[in-house]
Amino acid sequence: MSTLRAMRTRVAGWHAWSLAALVVALGLGVLLLFVAVTRAASAPSTPFPPAAVAALQPSGLDWLELALRLVEACAFAALGALIVARSSAHAIGWLFCAVGLEVVVEYFAGFYAVYTLFVAPGTLPLGLAAGWLQHWIWVSFSALLAVFLPLRFPTGHLVSARWPPVWWLAVGVTAGVALLLAFAPIPLGNHLDGFDVLNPLGVAGLAVAAPVLTVLVVLFLVIVLLGVASLVERLRRARGVERQQIKWFAYLTIVLALLYVAQAVAQNMLGISSPFVDVAYSLGIGIGIIGLPIATGLAILRYRLFDIDVLIRLTLVYGTLTALLAGIYVALVLAAQAMVRALAGQAGQQPVVIVASTLLVAALVTPLRHAIQVAIDRRFYRRKVDAERTLSAFGATLRGEVDLAELSAHLLAVVEETMQPEHASLWLRPLLPMPPRSTPSTVPVPRRAPLSGAAG
Repeated sequence: MSTLRAMRTRVAGWHAWSLAALVVALGLGVLLLFVAVTRAASAPSTPFPPAAVAALQPSGLDWLELALRLVEACAFAALGALIVARSSAHAIGWLFCAVGLEVVVEYFAGFYAVYTLFVAPGTLPLGLAAGWLQHWIWVSFSALLAVFLPLRFPTGHLVSARWPPVWWLAVGVTAGVALLLAFAPIPLGNHLDGFDVLNPLGVAGLAVAAPVLTVLVVLFLVIVLLGVASLVERLRRARGVERQQIKWFAYLTIVLALLYVAQAVAQNMLGISSPFVDVAYSLGIGIGIIGLPIATGLAILRYRLFDIDVLIRLTLVYGTLTALLAGIYVALVLAAQAMVRALAGQAGQQPVVIVASTLLVAALVTPLRHAIQVAIDRRFYRRKVDAERTLSAFGATLRGEVDLAELSAHLLAVVEETMQPEHASLWLRPLLPMPPRSTPSTVPVPRRAPLSGAAG
């Protein structure tokens, strides 16, 4: 049974780290698509409608907000993969992975749709499908972050038997809002605001469902506050290590929920909006969301949920891998685009170059990760590598050596080399002298005299 559980954990960890690698790859794609889209918006002959041009001419705040979103996606995905790799049945790990994936999918789908439908029409497929996806997926992301994660953190279970109705209400409200947005006959929004792209899957009968959508949005804000209440109750009940694990997470979640509800009420219900409010809200939400995985990571490190060396080692490996893949990706795209322009004399094949470069970088993830892990172990964990080799050699010696003095010398040498103590000594319990074996004494057995009888 333990072998089967270990195998399941290993497979789940592999899937989770694959999702984290996918998040990184999509994040790189988001950066390239964002550059292409904003460059097209700033061109004199821009293909965008006037209502969308202003939103796509980036300022420093736009770059900062995008960077915060990508960092938060990578942080959530990496921490979720780490949790799943240690405990595949823990719901929190998969929730973290889902949050990271949905953040980057929303941005990638939005900029991909703008690029495919307006910047380079017809060069890449599924542009309208990507626009439809980003139109409603933000609802799922918001629910995961603001409702489902607080309801389950940190144990993966609800706080008490009173909370399953809240969980299923959250599932129903989230599904209702997402489905109404996905099939409402309205122009696609989110990243496609101002482009007047009609929903390709809009159902005419849902045009009268606007009041229902308003009610569901209000219910969504209510369940956000219920998620915060669940976390507050868990914090009130918790003791010891569990209380320390959720303290900072609870505080950050409460702040984020209040910001989210205040922004929704002010902008969507009261119509209050100003540049200062938008900047403050964007910065507050971005910093707060990044703080959630940081707070969880601090709980992991400070309160020994996992081995700190494992986390540091994985951070080194995947941080180096991310930087190396980003450099390779940018170099491949630039070189391939220059080659295509030189050979074909046009820039129409650039999307194909981007797709081919993405596939090549994805194929390099596993071999590069192995090579980087070996290099980091040799450079920063040399003592660990040498210790493993020394212990392996000592095991071979132990199997072949029978002399006690030689084994004692080998054992002291292994301790000195692997643990490097200031002083090491070996105390052997002296063998007690064996009591002399007593030989049984011979006791003469009297022999019976032969019976004599009178002859008759």
